[in-house]
Amino acid sequence: MRIRVSLLLLLAALLLGAGPTFAGTIHVGRAAPLHSTVVHAGKKKKPTCTVTRKTAKGKKKKVACTKKKSNKPVPTRTPKPTAIATPTATQTATPVATATNATPLQLQASYHLIAAMAQGYKAAFFVCGLPPGFTASVSSNPSVSGPSPESPIGSGADSTVTFVVAGDTWPGTYVMNVNAYLEAPDGTPISLPPGGVQLLPRAIAVTVKSGGRLSIAPSSVDPNIGLENCSAIPPGFGPPPTATPVTGPVSVYAWVSDPHPVSGERETFYGALLAGGQAVQGVPVHVQVYLPYGIQDCDSTTDATGTASCQLLLGNLLGGQTISIAVTFTYNGQKYATQTYFET
Repeated sequence: MRIRVSLLLLLAALLLGAGPTFAGTIHVGRAAPLHSTVVHAGKKKKPTCTVTRKTAKGKKKKVACTKKKSNKPVPTRTPKPTAIATPTATQTATPVATATNATPLQLQASYHLIAAMAQGYKAAFFVCGLPPGFTASVSSNPSVSGPSPESPIGSGADSTVTFVVAGDTWPGTYVMNVNAYLEAPDGTPISLPPGGVQLLPRAIAVTVKSGGRLSIAPSSVDPNIGLENCSAIPPGFGPPPTATPVTGPVSVYAWVSDPHPVSGERETFYGALLAGGQAVQGVPVHVQVYLPYGIQDCDSTTDATGTASCQLLLGNLLGGQTISIAVTFTYNGQKYATQTYFET
């Protein structure tokens, strides 16, 4: 019975891979110790490698196996090169600097014009003596005379002149003449309407200041430029027919409506021209009144009697003064002048 048990244990040891250790003989009922691998449910543990070595004192001791390192090179896996998409250069348009002509700075100023004359007559204004870099334009041109609170006679043709000056114009004051061609209500060109005409102002001073500033004011100085470098004249307007020359000596006369006017009075100035003792019609007449506060002037033309007249509104007058008046006629290309006066 004991032999069978020993054989069974031996067979089990062989099946488990562990060899039995015999001590000379087989003892019945006592099995030699076995080294076996313990199998755990669901998991198999790897066998532990041990070796028996002698210590310094001669005793035997089991130690874990030391695994020799292999000198065989371990192959390394070289990664395959990955294709990388190279971005395609996109051609972009480079902006090109375009040379542009800078608009030069321009200065601008306007002034109100009045042709004081009888109602119904037309005035086409224009400015002469424009310096380089100056332009002038007149709005509401031509203008028909009507009631005007700013006119010294209560009626007149109103327009506005606008000056445009180049910004690089040299600083200074520039004086220009104000002129007007006139028409009767029926469209006939005339030198002057009945009662004459007074242009306000007769001259304009435009002052160009440093720093791009511009000022404008009436001027008492007549530059006597003539009809040169003028602004545009409305179509259909022009100088009236010249008077028919009369042979013989020329005589001119001048007088006033009131030889002793007062402040605020409307004074009428007269002039007459005779050639060879005959009245000459259509002769331009210019009147200048030398008042204490400045020169006032007005224009007229002779009628069929050879007489011309124009009016001025007098300002403050001081008593005991003699006011000189110059009256100039332009006849047959020549100027004829005379004088008169009034007393305050």
